[in-house]
Amino acid sequence: MSTVYNYFLGYMKDDKIYPLGPYDSKGKLRAINSSVFGKIQDKCDFTDVKDSEASEELHKEFDYESYVNRNKTKMVLTSLKKAKLNNLPSGDFIKRGYFLMSDVTNYESSDGRDFYFHDYKSPSVFSEMIKNENLNKTKSYDYDGEPVYRNITSDYMYFAYPDYSSEQYESFVIRTFAESLRKNEGIPASEIVVLYTETKTVEKENYTFDI
Repeated sequence: MSTVYNYFLGYMKDDKIYPLGPYDSKGKLRAINSSVFGKIQDKCDFTDVKDSEASEELHKEFDYESYVNRNKTKMVLTSLKKAKLNNLPSGDFIKRGYFLMSDVTNYESSDGRDFYFHDYKSPSVFSEMIKNENLNKTKSYDYDGEPVYRNITSDYMYFAYPDYSSEQYESFVIRTFAESLRKNEGIPASEIVVLYTETKTVEKENYTFDI
């Protein structure tokens, strides 16, 4: 069972949070993207949305019927967290460096979304590898004194790819939607908040929104 992070957009007005979108053609609020990665939670200060902060419109979108006893239920605000859009992680989600040519070959034959590069070298580390090879320092041995094969510089190539599992990509998707929606409504960027809920799923899907 996986935790899925569902992101929505809202905005602040008179100390209340209102839903901003995105909405589908039937006027239903939809998640910008639903991700199993949830990387931005570790990089951004999300706090609980208090009942007193939620506007009537937000309640309509996120309230659910909660059981009290066999004769009574009540409407309760879904556990919802918020953070300022401006506080989301920044940076480039294009990863650049030296990767094993075999991994690059496998990556290019896949759709790139569930692929993991097992071996990555930064330009500075790769440069040091070249120095070591030139100084004949490439041999290593196990505890029994047997030689151990290590990848050498000729096994690598420079490559760049979009890391869809990174917090930078999640932020990019959210910011792209936010910029379009806020301009359409004339809302300052400083008033935009990112909202998210967590759900559990046992289904294996591609949760990340494509742009």
